[in-house]
Amino acid sequence: MKIQHAISEAPSMAAVGTMPSVTDGMGKEREHSEMAKTERLKAVCVVRARQERTGFLYSSRRLVKSPEDVLSVFGRLFDRAGVEQMYAVSLTKAGEPVAVQMIALGGVDSCMVSVAEILKLVLLSNCPSCLLLHNHPSGSIRPSGEDRTVTDRVKRAAGIMGIELMDHLIVGDPKTGYSIRYEQEVHLPETDPEKTGEVRNGIREITCEQKGA
Repeated sequence: MKIQHAISEAPSMAAVGTMPSVTDGMGKEREHSEMAKTERLKAVCVVRARQERTGFLYSSRRLVKSPEDVLSVFGRLFDRAGVEQMYAVSLTKAGEPVAVQMIALGGVDSCMVSVAEILKLVLLSNCPSCLLLHNHPSGSIRPSGEDRTVTDRVKRAAGIMGIELMDHLIVGDPKTGYSIRYEQEVHLPETDPEKTGEVRNGIREITCEQKGA
């Protein structure tokens, strides 16, 4: 406020002739200097970063310790997905999922991945580790060269922040995947009552193959 007051008075003083003409140039220099100081003052917003819950993903598994666990809990996210999607999951030290977020949404064979968005999720969750999942709409679960490049980039960046990338799982369908960390395919047992003949509502539903047996 004091700076603004001095600036507003300077022109009026010159106008009534109270300042000698020989100092007019110096007065203008001082005025410009004060204005420059004022312009250098920048307001920085004080913010609070937080996560916004948009829903829940329920599972009977409390911890994810293996690629099979990951596929069992999160494979359903890609059910009937016609384009590539990538999700990041933040994990506690014990392996308990805390939050999951879609990081990228792309076309039928690619998507742009932001490493910063992945790390932001983990940092806001206050977690020491994370894992990645993305799908191949074609159904193929073999990792491409780009899949491995993204994995390496995230692993290096996360390591700098003290975060461990537990795995990167490629999902072909909700029951089939590929673990880049373990370099192995992941297959969940079939649990569809129409194919296994499980009991539902007290009645065992059998398949056509079972009927013909």
